[in-house]
Amino acid sequence: MAKLEHLIKLKEGVASWNLWRKSNGGILPDLRNACLVGLDLRKINFRSVDLSHAILSDANLAEAELSDSLLHGADLSCANLQGASLCRSDLSEANLGEANLSKAILVEANFQRADLSYANLKNADLFVTDLREADVSEANLSEANLFGADFRGATLRNTLFWCAMASESMLARADLTNANLWMAQFHRCDMTDSIVENAVVKFLRIQEMTGTPKPPERLRLDEKGEKILSGKEAFAVFKQPAVLEIYLSLPLNPLQMGCLQLHLASLHQSQCAMGVSLVGQCTEGTGTILSFQSDTYEAIYQAFHDLIAPFPRGQAIDWTKTFSAVPADEHNNKIILSMMSHLKSTNKRWPMAQRLTEVFLDFRNMILFHIRHVGYGPHMQIDIKQDLHPKEPLATDKFPEPQTRNFLLVPKGNKNKVFIECEKPKSSIEPNAPDSKPIPLAFAEEIDQSSRLTENVKRLFLLADEELEITALSEDDKIDVKDDLIKLKNELEKDRPDANRIKRYLKRIAELSTPTAKILVNLLKFEK
Repeated sequence: MAKLEHLIKLKEGVASWNLWRKSNGGILPDLRNACLVGLDLRKINFRSVDLSHAILSDANLAEAELSDSLLHGADLSCANLQGASLCRSDLSEANLGEANLSKAILVEANFQRADLSYANLKNADLFVTDLREADVSEANLSEANLFGADFRGATLRNTLFWCAMASESMLARADLTNANLWMAQFHRCDMTDSIVENAVVKFLRIQEMTGTPKPPERLRLDEKGEKILSGKEAFAVFKQPAVLEIYLSLPLNPLQMGCLQLHLASLHQSQCAMGVSLVGQCTEGTGTILSFQSDTYEAIYQAFHDLIAPFPRGQAIDWTKTFSAVPADEHNNKIILSMMSHLKSTNKRWPMAQRLTEVFLDFRNMILFHIRHVGYGPHMQIDIKQDLHPKEPLATDKFPEPQTRNFLLVPKGNKNKVFIECEKPKSSIEPNAPDSKPIPLAFAEEIDQSSRLTENVKRLFLLADEELEITALSEDDKIDVKDDLIKLKNELEKDRPDANRIKRYLKRIAELSTPTAKILVNLLKFEK
């Protein structure tokens, strides 16, 4: 039973109680079985207090200090514990049904077999919290930190995990039936034999699972269940492939992308980088994103050196310094070290890549500066930017001059057949030979198009327009330059542009707006 003197002190109010606690730090109050229903105990100091089996239902304990306290079997149903600190507290078998624990700090707290049904745990910190066999059904765990939380055998039916971060959490044998996992992140979690039947998995991020749940018959892609996954598709959600995204600070033009695709085909023909695919490429801002996919990150790491062999990155990148700056929790050290050893070695395996290197001259001064997890899926991002300050090269060997030069050839028309030819056809990406005379160093999507302006040309025209707006010219001069820009664009769109007209337009533009002309000169060099 609670000590009477401690109950009397508590009835004097929170301010008096906190002052008494401060002056008597050696006393550990005993409030076992105390009836404190509905009391206003905001910001009270209950640190290390014994509240076992106390009745605190409907009590207001917002921002209260309850760390290291004993709350075994206590009744905290419908209590307000918003922002309260319960670090290392024992709440085993306690009743917290419908309690408000939003933004509460529950680090290393013990909730074994506790009732947290319908509780609000939004933005709560459950770092290494013990919730074994707890009832957390219908609870709100939105944006909660679940790092290392132990949910083994817990009931999480209809629980909301929106944007929750579960890293190295233990969910073995947990029941997540009908749980809403929308935008949740499960990283290195153990979900062995957990039940995820009919869960919402929209934008769910699964990465490096150490155990998989029981195969679900049905998963939902929306809350109403109008879009569902079943069978193998449903189970595949919890075995998502690894995706590595490489960010380049310059855009790859169609020629460069074609050469990269050709290089990847030659890798696979040589039984290298098997199982690693280029699954996407897009232009973002002024750069390019390349997405590689495989069953595991290790497979991509092992093939990374070969995948980007056409880029002469060894001349400028200090890989050792780069990876030493990567936070340890963002990568597997063993894999990264293995990857570094590959990258530091001189790659002489791919003659094709050595010859294609000339296509990527814009990337001679590149430096990888960041690697991190991104997106809703199990992605990693590698950012590569230009290094304007020359560095001591790690690989000084120059590529040998080929004895015979290979040409990349594409037929006219809409047939997208690409093959390599020396004196005679040597190897073919497509099994069929072209039907018409091939054109060296060209791509089908650039041939016989109604518009002669590529996306890169259009982008640089936009830059020229933007540069013109901030140029110190009179309105009349700006109108003249804009008129010449339109004429230049129209000329470039013709089947057979007149080189003299192009020079004349550029000369007139340069007389009035040198920066704009410089952009357009770079445009023409780029397209050549």
